[in-house]
Amino acid sequence: MAYQRDQLIKNFKPEPYFELNAEILANQQKFKAKLDPYQRFKDESGLMTFMQAKRIQKGLQDGLIKDVKKQAKKRASPQLFSLSSLQSAMNKRYHASVSQTLAAIQSLYEAKLLSYPRTDCAYITDEEFEYLVDCKINPNAVQTKNQLPLKWCLPQTHFLEADLLSSITYSERIKIEIFCELGLTNIQMAERLKRSPSTISYELSRCQLYQAELAQANAESKRARCGRKTKLNAKLKQTILNHLRLSWSPEVIAHELKLATKSIYNWLYQGKFEFSLSDLPEHGLRQRRNLDQRSKYNQSLGRSIDQRPIMINQRNRIGDFEIDTVVGPRGHSKAVLLTLIDRKSRFLWAYQLKDWTAAAVNEALTQFLATFKGPVHSFTVDRGTEFSKLVSFESQYGIPTYYCHAYTPAERGSNERFNRNLRCFYPKGACFEHISAQDLTTTNQRPLKVLNWQTPYQVMLTNLSKNSD
Repeated sequence: MAYQRDQLIKNFKPEPYFELNAEILANQQKFKAKLDPYQRFKDESGLMTFMQAKRIQKGLQDGLIKDVKKQAKKRASPQLFSLSSLQSAMNKRYHASVSQTLAAIQSLYEAKLLSYPRTDCAYITDEEFEYLVDCKINPNAVQTKNQLPLKWCLPQTHFLEADLLSSITYSERIKIEIFCELGLTNIQMAERLKRSPSTISYELSRCQLYQAELAQANAESKRARCGRKTKLNAKLKQTILNHLRLSWSPEVIAHELKLATKSIYNWLYQGKFEFSLSDLPEHGLRQRRNLDQRSKYNQSLGRSIDQRPIMINQRNRIGDFEIDTVVGPRGHSKAVLLTLIDRKSRFLWAYQLKDWTAAAVNEALTQFLATFKGPVHSFTVDRGTEFSKLVSFESQYGIPTYYCHAYTPAERGSNERFNRNLRCFYPKGACFEHISAQDLTTTNQRPLKVLNWQTPYQVMLTNLSKNSD
């Protein structure tokens, strides 16, 4: 069952293991090798036994390489520095300031020892690549500066429109830091950056002595605190998913986890769970049945539900039971389930019948009366032939039986509700021969809104303890 699988996953504990690796030195190159097929060992003794069987020893030893397979691997091209990325790298490596890095780059560029740090693209073009390859093959083929096809020989400035950016970028903050060192006013900075003077003024207020890195950290910190934070973390997500797979409704899950029911539905609509709306107990929409047009016949089996006392209808005591049967696949197995629901506590009992007969039902109810220590006041059943002999229980045990009207399952609403929940796990056509009563009674531990979010087990236990007192 889904519950048992979830328990195995929940109780899973990682265990250490050992594996055999080898470092191979061939042609002055080192390679790391693993077993083929791959194999793990639970303890070191198992690993040593395997090594002895294969005549493998620790330490250096000679070996023979029988076969070599080559496989092409690709990696991304190295990126060129832009001015801002180079200044950031120099600051991290050598703690150089922005102005020191800028002065060094400018002197190297003027000495024609460094290409200008590009600001439009981090990679070279095809023309530039062909030129570099040609220079490597023909190092004597020197061209003048005007003949060079390289775009990165001359400074390039690329501005984005102000409406395309909602906030100051890190490269702009570096420029602002340089402008501050040069003594520019807020209006002059705004003109050069195509920004509003108020934006520059707010940016300078991030730190007393303006530094690009401190301002960037301040902006990222404030950005992280913006907006509404979701409560859905990995642990909560798995907990909700486990309960959904156990056919818990979002409303019950929300109450147990102190969440809003609408939040769980929103997460379902957004696809946050590996769970479809169609898999919910109500399939996302409660369907209304058409009125049954079959003839309403009347069987004289016993007392009609119209004669049932008001005390039973009010659900103020335990001991009033609704009874029904759930049939398996016809023609394959005769196994049938008999379900009993206490009207007040909604506590469930389930018995497996050998066949769908009145004798089997009476035998199961006799077993129930022998094991249940609480009071039993009445039975409410439908007009199926399997309940035709329940009249004898009144003379033998003093328990009256009330029969519902024909084709009116709503008069046993609690029992029909359980049967619908049961079909979530065992759809029509499922065989009941290998199902235990423990598997069927897990719903007794599920909190219900009608019980003020108590479980049927808690309500039944509380009432039985009161009766014993």
